[in-house]
Amino acid sequence: MSSAVRVVVSRGSRIEVAAELLRPVARTIRWSPLVGAVIVAFVQVYVQTRESCPPTNPCLGPEARVLALRIAAILIALGSAFVLDDPTEETTGHFPTPRWLRRAVRVGLVAPVVTLTWAMLVPLAMRSSVATDPFPTGALTLELTTLVIAGLALSVASARFVPEGMGGIAAGPILLGLVAAAHYLPERLAVFILDPQAPRWHAAHDVWRVLLLIAIAALLFVSRDPWRRSLRSIGGSARPRPHPP
Repeated sequence: MSSAVRVVVSRGSRIEVAAELLRPVARTIRWSPLVGAVIVAFVQVYVQTRESCPPTNPCLGPEARVLALRIAAILIALGSAFVLDDPTEETTGHFPTPRWLRRAVRVGLVAPVVTLTWAMLVPLAMRSSVATDPFPTGALTLELTTLVIAGLALSVASARFVPEGMGGIAAGPILLGLVAAAHYLPERLAVFILDPQAPRWHAAHDVWRVLLLIAIAALLFVSRDPWRRSLRSIGGSARPRPHPP
């Protein structure tokens, strides 16, 4: 069989395996932290962006709406950090299904929930806005994506140090600590800007793009399968070495 045919067959089999994993994986995901975070995010955005002044003289500016959505993004990231928690992962690592595929299925199940939640939070925050300037939805979505992926990477990296592999418990405080530390950066290095018209806004989100790439690379790195690496090393050492003539 040619290499191209093997690649097609392998991809097709992985898609079939992923489809078969959807239902059992969905039952094992810890949904309650994410659901709780989503509920708190909706309440927080609604309260924080509630306009009490007349439309002709609004009290809330874009800074308040940016802050509300940014807090919501942090809450969603904290709730999402629990979706990769799997106490059985260490004992099922030798199964034919690779670890990265099982984790990809979990992320794929949660991604629509996060996307739909964010798509509802943005108009909720903007419901009373009378501003004519475009709102930076894309930039805040970039922040959300980076925070969620960073939370997942921290969860996976922390799982080995937490009882029963519940990395989400450790990822939350670490992520909050990083966010808090970012607020103490000098103004010329700040990444959490409230005013979309501030000179630093675009430069800050160039940094967010770099942070997103780092978060993705970190998640891929910590999702490597140690069982398969050890099996390959064992297989390589077990091969008979040719004897010199």
